[in-house]
Amino acid sequence: MTAALAVTFSWFYQPRFLLKVVNLIAPGIVMCAPNDRGYFALTFDDGPNPPYTDEVLAILDRYGAQATFFFMGTQVEKHPGYVDMVLARGHEIGNHMYSSKAAVFMSDGEFERSIHMAERAFGGLGSRFLRPAGALARPGAVAIAESLGYKMVLGSAYASDWLQRPLWYMRWAYRSMLRSGSIVILHDGRGNRTAALKLLPEILESARQRGLVSVTLGTLIESASSLKC
Repeated sequence: MTAALAVTFSWFYQPRFLLKVVNLIAPGIVMCAPNDRGYFALTFDDGPNPPYTDEVLAILDRYGAQATFFFMGTQVEKHPGYVDMVLARGHEIGNHMYSSKAAVFMSDGEFERSIHMAERAFGGLGSRFLRPAGALARPGAVAIAESLGYKMVLGSAYASDWLQRPLWYMRWAYRSMLRSGSIVILHDGRGNRTAALKLLPEILESARQRGLVSVTLGTLIESASSLKC
């Protein structure tokens, strides 16, 4: 029961001690990337998904912020053109696998095929960052990802925005978890994503007030002094 509560709690808030535990038990997974430049990364899952992806892009343009979009292969096939649109704005595309089937329920072979199918949907234009569908994956998934040239990335600031939790709570959670090196997770894909659209400007305003700069995951990891939280 205690373990179940801890896992459930982690979907709504990630205290530093929890991130350190993940670093210890799964050192191949990137949760955050501390640096001395005030960089953090905004990431968006499950897109592309009009009109929400378009509105996210407009907000990022307004703030001069860069982000990484973890696109899903099936969504790219439904909404072609977004890969080029995102890249043209200076953002980055990560691999969120081909479909929404949770990676933890896939065999090793299914896991590898899903990654390759997403690559083909992106036309080979994605980065080498992978976020497994459903966030969790089977033992050995990190090694498979690495063998394919991917670095597995989760995050350190996540409040399950896709569940449409109370805005007052999510505002507090994202602001309190935001710091240099944070990897923020929001959702633009597969559903009503008005919560992300409301939260994004507030996160960017809070970052500006603290002297933090939103960059792509590639830039964040290149600038990191460590990949340990």
